[in-house]
Amino acid sequence: MTLKNLITFCFVFTTLTLLNACGQNRNIQSENPTGWKTFEQRDFIIQYPEDSFELNTSGQMGMSFMLLSKQTSPDGMFRTNINLLIQDLRGHNISLYEFVEISEIQANTMVTDGKLIESKRFQKDNSEFHKLIYTGRQGMFELKWKQ
Repeated sequence: MTLKNLITFCFVFTTLTLLNACGQNRNIQSENPTGWKTFEQRDFIIQYPEDSFELNTSGQMGMSFMLLSKQTSPDGMFRTNINLLIQDLRGHNISLYEFVEISEIQANTMVTDGKLIESKRFQKDNSEFHKLIYTGRQGMFELKWKQ
C-alpha cells in the first residue's frame, strides 16, 4: 500500500471524532448516574446522558457507534457527535508514530483550512496513546476534532 493510499485510507476513518477505547479499564460503576445509559460491547463501554444524546449503532461508515446530540431546533443543521471507529492495522506494519504522522498530515491537508492545535503523547498502564486536536471546515461548518 503506498503512503498516498494509506493516507487516503486513514482519512476516511479519522475525519470524525475518534475515541480511544483500546486498553481502557473496563471497571465502571455498577449503576449509572440518573438519566445516563450504558452501551457495552466486547471492546468498550461508554456511558452517556440519555436526555442529551441519541445512540446510533447502524455501523454507518464503519463506526462501532455514534452518539448524536439531540436536535435543539427544527432548523438546526448540525448535531454534535461522538463516535468510535476501531481500525485494525495488523498486517500493515505501521507504528503509532507513523499513524500519528499520517493523521497530522491529514489534519493539515485533507480538511479545508485544517490546523493542528495539539499533538500529545500519553502513557497509562503500559499502553501508549496519542491525542490530536485540530480544526477545519467541512462545507459551511467550522469544526473541531479530537482524535
